[in-house]
Amino acid sequence: MTPWLLFGAGSGVGACLLQRALACNQSVILVLRDSEQARQCREQGVTVVEGDACEPEVVAQACQAAGPDAVVVSTLGGGSVNYLGHRTLIDGAEQAGLKRMLLVTSLGCGEGWPLLSARAKAAFGLAVREKSLAECWLQSSSLDYAIVRPGGLLDVVATHNGQLTQGPATLGLISRQDVAFALEKLLLQPVFGNQIYNLIDPELEMPAVR
Repeated sequence: MTPWLLFGAGSGVGACLLQRALACNQSVILVLRDSEQARQCREQGVTVVEGDACEPEVVAQACQAAGPDAVVVSTLGGGSVNYLGHRTLIDGAEQAGLKRMLLVTSLGCGEGWPLLSARAKAAFGLAVREKSLAECWLQSSSLDYAIVRPGGLLDVVATHNGQLTQGPATLGLISRQDVAFALEKLLLQPVFGNQIYNLIDPELEMPAVR
């Protein structure tokens, strides 16, 4: 079983993927900043490296704990993590001899930028641009990669209708749980083949505001 070195398990999609790992007895190594979260995960038998994923020393420690056969998985986002943090992570993985990485960014990255409305670009365009830079850094690395660009993320139960596609993207929504299911399937592949995927649930709509 190939270990997962998971960055971003403290919340969101990363937390959902951690639950999938625990449910399937998947070997997983986490990097967490929160000491209480780290304690709870250790009680479940998970190897945890405490610290900031933007710090080279923390990344190096995590890579050593995971071993060279592990696949790096990052669902990190926010602030300086989007580009500079991922640059540190990618560089550290290469230096430690790891070979594969799965990176979660968002729709609108790369060639998907024109899909975003002017309002969306004003609201979170900077984050999308930085995530696009992270994608480029990974693409120009030595790592065998898969990049997943999910649509708008919702905290709703899984529909199991998420669709991974390649080529031109369309805007849409996706449950965080369904993103985790899609990532789990990709992680079963022995080789990623340097591919980029879009991920939405074409039948999912924004819940009505009451």
